[in-house]
Formats: sequence, structure tokens, C-alpha cells
Amino acid sequence: MSCVPSLLANVNPATLKSWLEIVGLLLGTAFIAWKICVGWFAANLSLSISSERVAKDERNDFLALTVTLDKGTTDSVYLKDVSLRLTVDGEKERSDRINGFERLPTEGDRLRWPTAGRASEAIAPEHLLAQGESLQLAEVYQVPSHLPATVEVAVLAQRAFYRPFQWRAVHISLPRSDRKEVKP
Repeated sequence: MSCVPSLLANVNPATLKSWLEIVGLLLGTAFIAWKICVGWFAANLSLSISSERVAKDERNDFLALTVTLDKGTTDSVYLKDVSLRLTVDGEKERSDRINGFERLPTEGDRLRWPTAGRASEAIAPEHLLAQGESLQLAEVYQVPSHLPATVEVAVLAQRAFYRPFQWRAVHISLPRSDRKEVKP
């Protein structure tokens, strides 16, 4: 301990200042690197699913699903894929990309909606969701009115210069309470 004061007494103040600046820079760099590794800059995206079930006939219901993506305040994300899996009675399973997520083709400065008999070109979906923005996607399915339906949604997104992130949410739609007893 007594050698430290003698070392400091013999050091040029400009050299000491330079060394302290280097140590400060290294500690600051290590702090930022550590924060990146533990997810401080992780893309904060909120994913929610809501549903409405309406009678189609005595045996079937329409199940309308709305998926909402709310982007937080950290940076923007490029949405790569939004997929939905519907499971009814544990057996019937259906997996789809949610309609409306595909990017529409353009002609000049106008969007072109696909028409019947005219296939839309496959355009890679990559929607930018900026800070504070929301995106809603919807889909409708026909399900047996007496059975619950499980809905799973998975979102794949990426920030610039980062690895892809994945979010998942699950929602259960129970049979309507106002329906009459119907046998399968």
C-alpha cells in the first residue's frame, strides 16, 4: 500500500490522465457489451390474441381472431413471419400464415390487390414496425360449436444487425354459453 503513493508521486499527470481515460473507455465498452448480451437492447414487442365466436348454424361457429402486435420504445423490428395454429379437440390441426401479412404487389406508385383468377406474385413479407406502432391481423375460421379451440400465434422478427427474435402467444376460445346443447 505504501508503494502506491510513491508511484503516483513519480508519474507525470498527463500520463496518469491518459491511462485513466483508457481505463474508463474500456469499462464503458465492457458495460455496453454486457448490456447487449443480457438483452438490454432487446426488441420489445407485445403480442396479444382476441377472439369472438358467433353461431353459423346449429353445429358450427365462426371464430374470428385478431392478433395485435404493439411495438415498444426500443428501435424498430422487421416482421419476417406471423403464423397461426388452430387446434380443435386436440386432433384437427391447421397451421397458416395469417392472411393480410403478405406484402401487396405494386404497379408504379400504387398497390395492386390480387383478384380472382389472377394469382398474386410471391413477395417476401418484411414489414417494418417502428417504435410505438401497432399492427392488427385478423383471420376467421369455422369450428364445431360444442368444442373449445386453441389458438397459437408465433411471430418472427428481426432488428437490424441482430439475430431474429421470436414471440409466441396462446389463446383458448371456449364454446358459447348461449348455445343449445348440440351433439357432435
